[in-house]
Amino acid sequence: SAASTLFVANLSAEVNEDTLRGVFKAFSGFTRLRLHNKNGSAVAFVEYSDLQKATQAMISLQGFQITANDRGGLRIEYARNKMADVNG
Repeated sequence: SAASTLFVANLSAEVNEDTLRGVFKAFSGFTRLRLHNKNGSAVAFVEYSDLQKATQAMISLQGFQITANDRGGLRIEYARNKMADVNG
């Protein structure tokens, strides 16, 4: 089955790629991650080997707080595009 990508929002601008990768890599099927920092707000694209694994990670990490911040935890949804289509 085709790889599946998650879109992760509500990240603090201070979060770094290594920290984030550590969180998502804990779930099986993790393949890669890209962090985009735009205008002081960060979003990430996280790719898993298939939809089932992506879904498992999404459900487990929904609302997860990586750093103490006042905006609450991660907001995760299915990315509209595959990671290869994401520019930047």
